[in-house]
Amino acid sequence: MKKILLVFFAVLGFAFTANAQNSAIGIRLGGGSALYGGEISYQLPVGNNRVEFDLGFSGKEYVNLAGVYQWTGPIAGDLGWYVGPGVNLGYCIHHGFGVAAILQGGIEYNFPSIPLQLSLDARPSWDFIKREGCVYNGFGWGVALGIRYRL
Repeated sequence: MKKILLVFFAVLGFAFTANAQNSAIGIRLGGGSALYGGEISYQLPVGNNRVEFDLGFSGKEYVNLAGVYQWTGPIAGDLGWYVGPGVNLGYCIHHGFGVAAILQGGIEYNFPSIPLQLSLDARPSWDFIKREGCVYNGFGWGVALGIRYRL
């Protein structure tokens, strides 16, 4: 497991080093039937929109990797919105792999004087592969608070 995480972070680092301007890295902390625990979060700009990758841990039994394409827009000043589809790949030690389609939407505030971003979002999901005993099966949801450093 440690080798998988090391390879993941190395590939992620190399892939995003060239396009680090206007990206953000941080954490998402939340709860719900489909999200409990924390995630390491990375946002990469794609034109006027972005892609978000989240590596999550729920205790010692569950690890997930989520990828979401997000359309973004302003609300007022430094307050904005985002929404988009994605996929969540999970692994539970005792119950194997799981795949879920997700939709993530929320609001965020980018502080103008410091490189800090706060977000609050919801992430409904639909599990396609049963992960009974580790993660919610079928329809699930999660709400998270994100804190990221803008690069």
